[in-house]
Amino acid sequence: MLRAGICCAALVVLCVSLPGLDAHAPESLHARLADDVPATVRLELALVVREVDRRFAELRRQRCTGKQIAKQAGVSPATVSRVLAGLGLNKLSALEPAAPIVRYEREQPGEMIHLDIKKLGRFDRVGHRITGDRTG
Repeated sequence: MLRAGICCAALVVLCVSLPGLDAHAPESLHARLADDVPATVRLELALVVREVDRRFAELRRQRCTGKQIAKQAGVSPATVSRVLAGLGLNKLSALEPAAPIVRYEREQPGEMIHLDIKKLGRFDRVGHRITGDRTG
């Protein structure tokens, strides 16, 4: 799906540069292009959007924030956020590879013993389960 903000800006540029498209421009300024727009224009627009996505991804990999990218590109921060989310780069954790999971493998069963220890209360005398006396 094409992004509305970037597509509109790119389509306006294409309308100026491609003759015969002026009649189609008002209908085409939507998130999806109208069917009557020539296929070559749609292809050019898709290439522009792909280039914008590539540029946003490049800036993000340089650890720029969404607001910094928006300021450099001259678009809304919401547009940048939507593009980065679509590329899977909206979180900084997506820029770094996940740390490998460290697992330990023992050569023989029982080589490592695991004990759970809990400190219990202090017992002065034998309890009621043994004596049968619940009077205290």
